[in-house]
Amino acid sequence: MNEDSPATTDTDKKRKCRPKSPPGACNPSSAIDDRRCRDKGIAAQLAYTQEQGPKLDDAQKRYDQARKDYRVKRHDAALQVQDMKHDVKYLIEQIKCRIEQERVVRCLDDAFVEVCEQLDCCEGSGGCCTSEFEFDAELPNEGENGDRKLAHRIERYKAEIAKVRKIQAAALPDFTRVGGYDIAYTFLPAEDISGDFFDGFFLDESTYQIVLCDVSGHGMASSYVGNEIRSLFRSVSRPELFPADTLAEVNKLLFMDIAEINYFGTAIVCRFDLLSGDIVFASAGHPPVVVYQEHDESHALYESTGPLIGFFESASFKQVVLHPSQGDCILLYTDGITETISPITGELFGERRLVKYFSDSATLQPREIIQEIIGNVYEFAEFTNQSDDITMICIKKLGSPYA
Repeated sequence: MNEDSPATTDTDKKRKCRPKSPPGACNPSSAIDDRRCRDKGIAAQLAYTQEQGPKLDDAQKRYDQARKDYRVKRHDAALQVQDMKHDVKYLIEQIKCRIEQERVVRCLDDAFVEVCEQLDCCEGSGGCCTSEFEFDAELPNEGENGDRKLAHRIERYKAEIAKVRKIQAAALPDFTRVGGYDIAYTFLPAEDISGDFFDGFFLDESTYQIVLCDVSGHGMASSYVGNEIRSLFRSVSRPELFPADTLAEVNKLLFMDIAEINYFGTAIVCRFDLLSGDIVFASAGHPPVVVYQEHDESHALYESTGPLIGFFESASFKQVVLHPSQGDCILLYTDGITETISPITGELFGERRLVKYFSDSATLQPREIIQEIIGNVYEFAEFTNQSDDITMICIKKLGSPYA
């Protein structure tokens, strides 16, 4: 030990053994020192907060942006899934439609060929041929046996036609599921098979859509085209697509399919918003929509809002919004009614008579309104066979289903 250094006391030893305080910390030895220590600590916390504040704000912004980006990506992914589901649904509907059409047409072609073969053989005296087919089948035996064979094959043809008509009847919608409305219809083909068709289906829980279409001509070919149009409307329609847009999309697809066979049609798409009570419709060359308003006993005609479907490759359509009140009535129909001809005068039944009979009976139930109109049409035509398909849909507003 160095003799020049001062002696080490017990107090100095205790001071050396005491642990050192961390930087910036206080080691108070009195009340004043304690207060100063607290003030110094608060100042240090404030300084730290001011230093770290911008970093925290930046971190919060990055977190918020990450959440926003995640929500956007999730929304985009949901839309992509929805589009994929729609595409798959469309393809499935198209495949089902094609399979059913090919099956029916194949059966009808077979029956038609057999009937034509027998008819040609009965009329000719050599080979059997038509303008499109030649047959090597043996001539039927003359007399009673040949007549039985011909009758049997004609019955087979009629049976196939009856199957197609059953398919059309089975596809008719059930309007009783539409709350807040009383909807009735009539469907009267001019032949065994109709070129007219109508359909109804829910797009979501509160949106219902009715489609009425009249394909040019009537009979087998028109029925075939109508079946394809029905499938297109089923596959294209969705809640976010308004009636005018639905018609435009169906027209584009239809033109690509039937442009070469020179078929087209008129159509009307009518959408019901069961929550608001509004009705939105768009018409493609279809006869006017007749609307009866109960409060002032007036009627209005709404003309077509666009061209025929399947006639132009690119077509645009407008739409009309109706706000029906309870008791108001709407009439949709095909031109088979207005173009009914009187065999005595040669005059058309026309829109004027149709509107008159509709307005006179608009206070009745929809089923009774249709019966009244059809009865007058038959009387006007002297109960002769109709020359065109007739379809009519009558819609009466009852009240909100959610009231």
